[in-house]
Amino acid sequence: KNESGNDSVILNEQQSEAQNRLIEVEPRTSPNRFERNSLNYQIEPSSNGLAVWISTTHYFENETVKFTSVTSRESQTISIGPDKMAAYVFHEPLKAGDIIQLELYGAQGVLRDTITFTVPFNVNMAPDKPVLNPVKDTDEYITGRVEKPSPGHVVAIQGGQKIPVASDGTFRIPISKQPAGTVLTVYSYHNTTNTKDYSTSSVTVEKTEAEAAEAPKVNEVTDADTVVTGTAKANSIVMVEVGDSIIGAAQAGADGTYRVNIPKQPAGTELSVTASYSAGKSPATKVTVSATETVPTAPEVNGVTDVDT
Repeated sequence: KNESGNDSVILNEQQSEAQNRLIEVEPRTSPNRFERNSLNYQIEPSSNGLAVWISTTHYFENETVKFTSVTSRESQTISIGPDKMAAYVFHEPLKAGDIIQLELYGAQGVLRDTITFTVPFNVNMAPDKPVLNPVKDTDEYITGRVEKPSPGHVVAIQGGQKIPVASDGTFRIPISKQPAGTVLTVYSYHNTTNTKDYSTSSVTVEKTEAEAAEAPKVNEVTDADTVVTGTAKANSIVMVEVGDSIIGAAQAGADGTYRVNIPKQPAGTELSVTASYSAGKSPATKVTVSATETVPTAPEVNGVTDVDT
C-alpha cells in the first residue's frame, strides 16, 4: 500500500520504460481482418486496367495486402492506408471466371486473412472483331457474327444502342437507310460494363442494282386488231410503240395480264412492247402485225343438166 493506503504501484523511471516496451509488443486482442462485403472493382480506362480495392477492419502501420491473379500470376503487395483501404489495378489480360486472391499480412509478415474474387468479365484483352455482311442502300439492318463471343457480348454502331450478340455469335443492328458509299463502323464489346476493350469492323454501303424486268409476252396481232394482249410484270405500265411513237398504253393487272387499245396497224408493221415499273423499264418485245387471212368467195355456178358436156 502507498502512504495514502491505496493499492498502487510506484514505478521508477527505469521500471516505466520497461513496462512501455512490454505494452508495445503485447499481442493485439483484435487483429486486423478484411471487412466483409467491402471488395469492389471497376474498369479504369485512364490506367488501362481492372481496379480492385478492399477495406480492412483496422489500420495498423506497415500492414499490407497482396493482390494476385491466380491465372496470370500478376501480383503486387500494397500498404494499407490510413483509410484502412488497399487498391491495385491489374493490367494483364483477365478472363471471366479467373480468380484474384487477396492476402492480408501483419507488420511482422504474418498472414492474417485471405479472400478470393472471381473476375466477372473479360478485361485487358480485345474482343473478337465482328464479321459484317454486305449492306445495301435499301437495308435497315447491319447483320453479321462474332466468331468467339464473350459472356454478355454486345455490338453497336458509333453512338448507337448496344445490341446483344446471340449465343451462336450472330447479331442484327437496326439502322436507318444509308446512301451508297457511306462507311458504317461496328464496335464489338465484351459486355456493357467493359467498354474500355473493344474492336471494330467497317462496311461500305452498296447501291442496290435495279431488278431487270422480263420483257412482256405478246399475243399475235393482226391488221384487224385494235387491242394488244399478253402478260407482263404485275401492275407494270405496258406501252406499245411504232418507231418513236407510243400508240397505246395500259396497266397490267395483279395477275400480270394486260390489254392495250391501239389503232389498227397495217400488216408488216413492227410493234415494240415494253413494261415499266418503279425499278425501271423492261427490254422490248418485238412483234410484226400479220395480215388477216381472207376466206375466198364461193364461185357462182350456172345450172348443169345431164346433157351438158
